[in-house]
Amino acid sequence: MRRLFLMTLLFAIVILSSCQSPKLLPVNHEAANFSDELTIYTVEFYSRVAVPHVEVAIEQQGTEIARATSSVDGIAKFAQLLEKEQYEAVIYHANGQEQSRTPFTFDKSKPNLFIETIYPKAQAGLAVPIVLQNPELPNGCEITSLTAMLNYFSIDTDKMTMKRNYLPRQATEIRGGIRYGPDPELAYAGNPASATDGFYVFANPIAQAANTILEEQASPLRASNITGASQQEILAYVEQGYPVLTWVTIDWQAPRTNRFWIVEETGERHPIYSNLHAVVLTGASKNSVTIMNPLHGDEIVDINTFFSSYQALGSHAVVIQ
Repeated sequence: MRRLFLMTLLFAIVILSSCQSPKLLPVNHEAANFSDELTIYTVEFYSRVAVPHVEVAIEQQGTEIARATSSVDGIAKFAQLLEKEQYEAVIYHANGQEQSRTPFTFDKSKPNLFIETIYPKAQAGLAVPIVLQNPELPNGCEITSLTAMLNYFSIDTDKMTMKRNYLPRQATEIRGGIRYGPDPELAYAGNPASATDGFYVFANPIAQAANTILEEQASPLRASNITGASQQEILAYVEQGYPVLTWVTIDWQAPRTNRFWIVEETGERHPIYSNLHAVVLTGASKNSVTIMNPLHGDEIVDINTFFSSYQALGSHAVVIQ
């Protein structure tokens, strides 16, 4: 009887033990903020091609906690980041100046961060998208070229939006047989959508249009009027990774004028260029340059021909950086 009682008791203990939940270990809340690895991909604006050898730093609350140079595949890895913590990824130019900041919250389930950056590769040419002015803007080469540059830097816009909402414009009119219009350094003369009443604009209004939308879209980039820049200076921008909007002649011949308008603001005569054009310079080699021509797309032009035309027309240019 005693033996049967002991066996029954032992069986009951086993059953009860198997039904009980296992004891939980004490939670180490500090250890719960575990670390993991972040992979940053440095890619070119627009093309998303990997950009190698980019200096990348990770900051938290204004303090740099790590720094690395992206590999030949445009990859930089950072370990020991804390889940749900806020950081900033800072990209630096080759000269050590800060280029951009990207705030992020580290999420171990999304450990990859893509950051667009400039890609200094002058001979191959920067990946400025092709934006054609026709058929909507037969006289809108400047605003179309600017749109291509803005798109390259991931600014969400199109040529018609830029023409309607951002390009400073002023009508021309004929009074007493004489045409009156604006100073091209203040506004576009006429309507770029018109084949007969559209003329052109120079650098200041284009830079103004660019900066307005750059500010609206919270971009750290800004446009500058670099009219008067030398060939060496223009090429330096492109070699550093910045396309340049340049004014040239449409046929690469000497500038031609055959009419004029009276500038409303000053009363001066402004000779009307009949073969003025604007393109985006995207790359250069020893003997040639590559351009995004809003009439035809990507082209290769003899370097001397290009800069002779640029200088003959007054060396007008705009850069975004």
